[in-house]
Amino acid sequence: MRNTLTLAIALLSLVPALHAQPYPARPITLIINQETGGPTELFGRAIGRPFQERGNPPFIVETRPGAGGTIGVSACAKARPDGYTACIVPRDMISIVPFQEKLDFDPARDLEPVTQLVWLANVIVVHPSLKIDSLKGLIEYSKQNPGKLNYTAFATAQAIMQWIMNETGLNMTFIPFKGGPTGMQAFFSGDIHVMYLAAGNAGLAAQIKAGKIRALAMPDRHQLLPGIPTFAEAGLPQFGFRSWLGVFMPAGVPRDAIQKLSSELQAVIKTPEFNTSVLVPFGYVPIGNSPEEFAKFLAVDRKDGATLAKLAGTRVQ
Repeated sequence: MRNTLTLAIALLSLVPALHAQPYPARPITLIINQETGGPTELFGRAIGRPFQERGNPPFIVETRPGAGGTIGVSACAKARPDGYTACIVPRDMISIVPFQEKLDFDPARDLEPVTQLVWLANVIVVHPSLKIDSLKGLIEYSKQNPGKLNYTAFATAQAIMQWIMNETGLNMTFIPFKGGPTGMQAFFSGDIHVMYLAAGNAGLAAQIKAGKIRALAMPDRHQLLPGIPTFAEAGLPQFGFRSWLGVFMPAGVPRDAIQKLSSELQAVIKTPEFNTSVLVPFGYVPIGNSPEEFAKFLAVDRKDGATLAKLAGTRVQ
């Protein structure tokens, strides 16, 4: 009887081990703080395919736009820290907006860095009806026609445009939109005259190359649009601000889950096929760093973001 009882206790002790599965054992909800159809949402779906092909469960991509992007990031920060909620977050929500307005979450306290995915290649474009072919020409036109030009931009790009206006005297009125698709519709209709957006927006590069949209300048050269002048070449002062996308999870997620998700995403980002088929067309430059490297980067980036927030002024929504 005693031997039987001992055997039963031993078998019961094995039950948790038998049922334990390596992380991730089920789909991970990936929150996007922009609208459906925008470049970040499309990128989230694109990265989910090779992630799943590596033997992982799929991502459940969930868009939560609104309040200038804060709704989605807040939902991520307040999610259950069990390793099954993550979010792709643009730089502004982490390093700029917290210095411009009071949020209901603290990115430094409530979010765990997983990996910095990419830098974004952004470009300033103007509606072809303006017949302007340089940033200098845009600045001169805006000064001669005050109050006539409207522009839109998103996330970090909005703060950078405000910085450019402060630095150059460019005179434009900001018009907010929830995301890229609706902003692009307004641009093509002529309601918006200028945009500063990711070069990888659907069809943008092809239309620039075809002369249907005029591109004026971008921070650095990118192989998607190799002939566009850099900010320095266009006459802007020294520029050290870049847009990026990173993956975060709620604070309190087990460290092994963060490390596992990071290593899997790094592997995807650094795949040559993914770079060719996704990153270049989206206008992205791959990074893919460890949680520790990302955290170290963020400590510096938040200081730079505070500077940009001060230059740009209060965020307009």
